[in-house]
Formats: sequence, structure tokens, C-alpha cells
Amino acid sequence: MDERIERISAALREVAEELADLAYDALAARIDGDPAAADLERRLASARRAVLRALSALDRSGDR
Repeated sequence: MDERIERISAALREVAEELADLAYDALAARIDGDPAAADLERRLASARRAVLRALSALDRSGDR
């Protein structure tokens, strides 16, 4: 795979991990009773799924 794509893939993995950490924090806040945390958790989870889809698309491009 092209070195630039490898760098982007690595960056996307880092972003996905950071989003997972933030979603976990939002979940903890939700459990503690923060009403805004539920919406934030959903948005973070959605963003993480989108990043993982992008990562998957890049990884598949090397199979062609």
C-alpha cells in the first residue's frame, strides 16, 4: 500500500481510538446523570463508525 495511505490509515486508527475514549467518558457521564451526555455519546459512536468505515475502505483498496 502507498506510504501516504498507510499514514492516513494510522491517523484514522488514532481518531477512532480517541472517539472511543470520548464515547466511554460520555457514557460514564450519562450514568452519572448528565442529560446531555446521551446525545454526545450517540454522536461520538456515529462518528467512530464513520471513521472505521473509511479505514475499512482504505484497507480494502490494497486488495485490488
